[in-house]
Amino acid sequence: MIDTVDYDRQMETLDVLAVAQDWSFWEGQAADSVPRRVELPKRLSDSTCLVVQGVRRCGKSTLLQQMIDRYRLDPKRCAFLNLEDPRLSNALQFPLLERLVREFRARHRRGKRLVYFLDEIQAVEGWERWLRSRLDRPDGSVFVITGSNSTMLSGELSTVLTGRHVTVELFPFDLQELRVLRARVDLASYLQGGGFPEACKSPDGDRLLRQYFHDIVERDIRERVAARSSLPIRQVAQMAFESSGAEMSL
Repeated sequence: MIDTVDYDRQMETLDVLAVAQDWSFWEGQAADSVPRRVELPKRLSDSTCLVVQGVRRCGKSTLLQQMIDRYRLDPKRCAFLNLEDPRLSNALQFPLLERLVREFRARHRRGKRLVYFLDEIQAVEGWERWLRSRLDRPDGSVFVITGSNSTMLSGELSTVLTGRHVTVELFPFDLQELRVLRARVDLASYLQGGGFPEACKSPDGDRLLRQYFHDIVERDIRERVAARSSLPIRQVAQMAFESSGAEMSL
């Protein structure tokens, strides 16, 4: 944990709105992307948080951007913040989130409804209690958060945010979504290459998929179960791959 004096010093010099501006669309539009066929709540509420879960690199950040159009939001009243931005690395405690909300609201004194898109929120220490306290005192601030499946499993969220969250699970592209990107792709190619967005667009797709597998094993599985070695995890995963379509016992 960072020293309190050092943390206060970092917060004094950090311009959190400047970081948020780089991730938000206050002066421009989000890049075109494949519309995701995921069912979202009919409306966003300031008393419940929308949680977007999904495997690493499945397109959660892009879905947040698409919500501007899907909910007909004013981009100038939407603050995006990727909490894995290296400029925030020494300030990842809940006062950072409070400061973002306070300073963004000060910029929009006449507007009650503001939307905060907090990407990879699990990076922030104490975010759960902070968010629960915010949802218990609704003031027009709407929160949409993302995180990896390893840190934001539904059972754990229910403990922390009981009755205060709606969860949407996002997967990589299905075949219909992929055909928006590559119109002539067939089922065999889809089954071979999968639907991870960046891998589908890249000439080095196979290399990206191998890196995704490594990252998921090392960062999402090994760290969570505190395994000494990743080898047994890789062996179990390999066995699952080879037994695809067949029954397996624990």
